Parts: sequence; structure tokens; C-alpha cells
Amino acid sequence: MNKINHTCEKCSMDATFLKADGSGLVHYYCDHHAPVEATRIGTAPSSATGLKKFLPLIVIFSSIILFTIITSIIHGQLDAPFSMRMMMGSFFLIFSLFKIFNIQAFADAYGTYDVVAKRSRVYAFVYPFLELLLAVLYLANLGGIARDVFTFILMTVSTIGVVQKIREKEEVPCACLGMVFKVPMTWVTLIEDVLMALEALFMILMTIGKPLAYAATTPILVETLKIHPTAEWVKFSVTGHQAIGVFLLVVVIASIIERKSWKIQKVFSKYIVPILFVGLGLSLSVVDITYHAIVDDPQAVWYLLTHWSQFGQHFLGGLLFMTAGVAEWIHSRKNIFWISLVTPSVVLVTGIIFFFHQQLGVVPSVIYSMTWHMLFGASMVISATFRIIDLLLFKEKKGFFIVWIIALLIGAGMMITYREPPGAYELPAITDSRI
Repeated sequence: MNKINHTCEKCSMDATFLKADGSGLVHYYCDHHAPVEATRIGTAPSSATGLKKFLPLIVIFSSIILFTIITSIIHGQLDAPFSMRMMMGSFFLIFSLFKIFNIQAFADAYGTYDVVAKRSRVYAFVYPFLELLLAVLYLANLGGIARDVFTFILMTVSTIGVVQKIREKEEVPCACLGMVFKVPMTWVTLIEDVLMALEALFMILMTIGKPLAYAATTPILVETLKIHPTAEWVKFSVTGHQAIGVFLLVVVIASIIERKSWKIQKVFSKYIVPILFVGLGLSLSVVDITYHAIVDDPQAVWYLLTHWSQFGQHFLGGLLFMTAGVAEWIHSRKNIFWISLVTPSVVLVTGIIFFFHQQLGVVPSVIYSMTWHMLFGASMVISATFRIIDLLLFKEKKGFFIVWIIALLIGAGMMITYREPPGAYELPAITDSRI
């Protein structure tokens, strides 16, 4: 009997894999275009479990995390930028080498979903070497902010193609390991690209934020102390941080109630959450500013508002919170999808603001407070990013909702337990060059 040869549905090559769809119709594919669950012609269907499919990625990411921990310990101090550089450098090194090992197969697979590689095969061949270059730059600490900006753009573009395929629910192999291992294109691939993009973004924000946060803090502190003495500012700081922490806990509770569709959902969505958002926003942007301008020193308040101090940042944050409150109120009554994106977008922007949140006091106090606020900002950005992705891609109540909850809980815990370090709101005896 003559053997029947089939051709791939995606190209003219001979088919080596097959897959039956829900209606029983059999589809044929070549090596480069075979979906993850396709079976090689002439073999029995694979019985690999979901966990086994991701085993190569699990091993690789475990190695990257272990390498980051070891190098951070050897480094001898808690240094977030250093740890991020080690993680990103090792990530790009390992993944680029896998791609280069079988670059032809990688280019074929990558060209099926990446928005640039679809249009330029040259880009598909160059991409692994771009990752290798980034690995060298991060591990050797070269390139500075230009390196981080390039990484952010590169990983964001890569993310777009992954998002498109996930939205189309088309089963294609992920080219992240260069087709050495056959890994399915799923939310795991999305997490890889998003986390690398976010880490690059954090490094950009830290690079820009530190000089701005250190700039001219002594004149700003002088004006600040005209409103309240040091002890009072420290006391108010504790109360303010705790209030925001409790507010985040309420957002967590409201999100869970909405997700579970509990009966109390209407009370939270129509009244409690909008009122809390608007109330907190009014307190930060109108009540607090107006009170100090009338009761204390209006000239000092105006100076602080116009010099991007904590007053100005609180004012902007308050406006954002009020916007989120109005959006939640409208969404609870009209259920317009895009309005559901407003609150996580506000959390995202607020998180970014914390990278520029100017701290006041002596140098060690400022350094400690800035580091803490940047880490809090990172938790908010991660939380909001995955919440937005969750709303856009996983409407069947699956996906990244858990990231939103966990990151918000971390942020709430950081706010509730935060205490100003010694030297906060105190004028330095000798003005440091960074202050």
C-alpha cells in the first residue's frame, strides 16, 4: 500500500504532525508549525502532564533564581538594582543560547507570532544575539539607562505577539527555548516577557527617580517644617501610611467579593469602594492642602505644591484616586468594560509615582525611605499590570487575578507596618551633595 503524504496547513512542507479538532477533523503540520498538543505521525499521543510540559522552564527559572540569590549574597548587601541585573543577565544568557543552538527552528517558530519577526526574517535571526548582547551588558553592568530602555521596548514588542496568540487561542509552540524543548505558548510565556519588561522599567524609574528624589530636599524640608515640626510629621506619616494600607485591604476584599459574585457585592461596588476612593482622594488633594493653606502657612504650601514635593505628589495621587472612585461608581451601574480598567490603571500610575516620592530628612533616612517606597511602588505596578492583562485576556475568571490580590496584600502590609526611620524630617547638620 502506498503511503499517503500530507502537507502542512501553514506551509508547503511535508506534514510530520497531526491533530484532531473538536469536530474530529484532522489537521496536519510540519515540525515548525505543529501545535503543542499535536502528535507525531506514526506515534501514539503524548501522555505528558501539564507540569511535565513546563519542566524545562521550571528548572531554568529555578537556576536563575538560585544564581541571583548566590550572587546577591556574595555582593554582601541588599541591593535591588544589582539583584535585578543578575537576574536579567542570567535570563537573557540562558534563553539566548538555547535560541542560538537551533537558530533556524527558532526563526521559523518565532516568525509565527512575533509582530516584527512576521515581517522580517532577518529580525528573527538577529533576536537571539540581541538577547546575548543584553546578557553581557547586564552582567557587566554596562549600558546604563539606554540598555534598560532598549530592553523595555524589546520585551514589550515581544509581549504584543504573545498576547495576540493567546487572545486568538491558537495553539503554537513557544520559541523561548529555541525549539530545543517544545514548550506550549501559554500564560507562562506571557509572564516571562512581562516580568522582563517590568524589571527593565523598574531600573529606568530607579535611575531617573533617585536624582529627582535627592534634588533640593533641604529647601523643601525647610518649607515643610514651617507647617509642622519634625515630631508631628513623623506622627502624621504613620497615620497616613496605615490609612492607605487599610484602604488597600478594602480593595482586596472588594475584588474577591466581586470575583465570587457574593450577595454583598452590590454594597461594595456601588457604595463602599467608590466612597473610599473619593474620600481618600479628597483628603489627599483638597482637604489636606486647603487646611494647611488656611491654618498654617499658605506661601509654604504653594511652594511645596509647585516644587514636586510630597505635597505635590499627594495632590496628584488624590486626583487619581477620585478618578478611580467615579469610575467604580459608573461601572457598578452601567458595567462598561473599559471602565473596569480605570482602577488598575490608577494603581499602576500611583505605583510609578512612588519611584519619585521625595523623602525628607538626613541622608541615611532618605536612602532607607526611598528604597522602601520604590519597592512598594514595584508591588503596585506588578499588581496593576497583571490585573489589566487578566481583564483583557482572561474574562472566564481565570488567569492573573491571584497576582493582583497577592501584590495588593504585600503593599497593604508594607504600608501598615511602615515607620519613619531615625532622622526623618530632620535637617541634616551638613548638607550632603545628594540632598
